[in-house]
Amino acid sequence: MVEILQKLKEGKNVEVPIYDFNTHSRCAETKTVYGATIIIFEGIMTFHAEKLRELMDLKSNTRAVLSTYFY
Repeated sequence: MVEILQKLKEGKNVEVPIYDFNTHSRCAETKTVYGATIIIFEGIMTFHAEKLRELMDLKSNTRAVLSTYFY
């Protein structure tokens, strides 16, 4: 992940794995993600790795009340 985020920040394109929620694993195919000025990086483990946090210019953690979740 660190390498992917670093390349995106440099404006480079990367191939990222596609996750299959039915099998709880990565698919063989990937998706091209294009580098940009603003990158939104999300997930439940976003702030876990120190090296990832160091690459982030701005960090935000949002919590929602269970009754506002979309199913």
